[in-house]
Amino acid sequence: YISQNDLESDIINSPIKDVLLDFFDDLEQDEIIEAMQKRKASFMYDFLKKKKDDLKKLDGDSISLPLKRCVEIVEKMHNEAN
Repeated sequence: YISQNDLESDIINSPIKDVLLDFFDDLEQDEIIEAMQKRKASFMYDFLKKKKDDLKKLDGDSISLPLKRCVEIVEKMHNEAN
């Protein structure tokens, strides 16, 4: 899977942009990208803990394809194990 730019830029340019702007209510878009890049793991953990339901907005976006593929692999492995 190839990103358009980098993960953080792709995320800010995705259907959850408004969610990120709200999450980082005191930062501008460039500052948000920088903050996400600086704290990748802790940002994702905090964001998902608070905003996981908003990920539904990514359902039709190409950025969700790797996650969908992971789900397919896990489901296939689970079905084969049973």
